[in-house]
Amino acid sequence: MRCARAGVLFGVVLGAVLLATGCSPGTDDAGPRPTDPEVARLERLAADPAGVVATLREGAPDLAARARVTPDGGRAAYTFLVGQGSWRADLPGGDDRPTATVLRTGDRICFDRGFRPGVGQALASSYGVARFDPAPWTCTPAGFGLNTLLTHGLVRSDPRPRLAGLETDGATAEVEQVDGAPLLHLSATGVGADGPLDPARPAYDLWLTADLGLVRMTGDGTAWDLDRPADLAERLAPPAGPTGSYGYAVGPGVGSARACQQLGGCPDLADPASHLTWGDGRG
Repeated sequence: MRCARAGVLFGVVLGAVLLATGCSPGTDDAGPRPTDPEVARLERLAADPAGVVATLREGAPDLAARARVTPDGGRAAYTFLVGQGSWRADLPGGDDRPTATVLRTGDRICFDRGFRPGVGQALASSYGVARFDPAPWTCTPAGFGLNTLLTHGLVRSDPRPRLAGLETDGATAEVEQVDGAPLLHLSATGVGADGPLDPARPAYDLWLTADLGLVRMTGDGTAWDLDRPADLAERLAPPAGPTGSYGYAVGPGVGSARACQQLGGCPDLADPASHLTWGDGRG
């Protein structure tokens, strides 16, 4: 009985000591804590930034995402969707400007009624004219007429060429907590908006998940914030319903118009609307 009482007393004293010191049986505070599996994957990626760049470059053509594009300089942000070899730009409206959508699908460029004023603005300096079919969407071959000029600024915001043009030399990476989530922060140089022929190599910062999903990219005066909406494929599909075409003609231009006035007029260009070139080939 005395031994039993002594054992109980010893147990009580030992428990009190452990509580006072903040220790508990079977606990080793000095040992390493387990690493979160996602953080561990990110740390392995951070150890090989050149390998991350190479993977991003290889997968750039297959990127499928919606990007909120925010240019520097106070210009309005807009949405740019990419996937399946297509792209779509949704442009915000303004005081006297409607919202507009431009879509590259297959070998065609399509735009809605909201984008039509932009065609007229592109022709304004040359005293040219444009005419549109009444259908809600205008679709023409990608290389037709003014399409390249009209979409040049939008295509420059496509994130895929930027990813494909990243360079491995000098790339660095580290793991960061962003809004409570671990991400890989990659820093690298790459091609600018004008492509590899431009010798400038702006710096880019990219934030990626452990699966190398791009979340955010900044550089060359632009920020891209990306997500992957469920209706991405639907929004990149060709317009449903009837589509029309457009025709355009370029006038004499500002300098040519002045010369024409001095020489007595330019009859061949006096009525540009009579010389329309249509995207569907009509006469």
